[in-house]
Amino acid sequence: MHASVGKDLISMFESFILEGAVYTTVLPSFCDAIPLYGIKLVLFRKIMGYSSQHPFLVDDVRVMICVEGERKYVKDDKLIDMLVIHIDFSMPLLYP
Repeated sequence: MHASVGKDLISMFESFILEGAVYTTVLPSFCDAIPLYGIKLVLFRKIMGYSSQHPFLVDDVRVMICVEGERKYVKDDKLIDMLVIHIDFSMPLLYP
């Protein structure tokens, strides 16, 4: 969420904020209507059971354009393997 302070309210918040600064407050919340991850993995045969009329297939079918490879990085003093993929939502969808 992005918030701005209007000119008429600046005097109320002037002692709390600096111009150009960014403030972040994280509040945990849970809502089943909003998925935890942006990508949901499903079985391929389930996808093939739907027709091209299902709008949720439009972006999912054309998303992954490249698997770059595996990288390693350190997090909390542990070596983590990471698979790098490239996703492009702007590519046109082509049906056979």
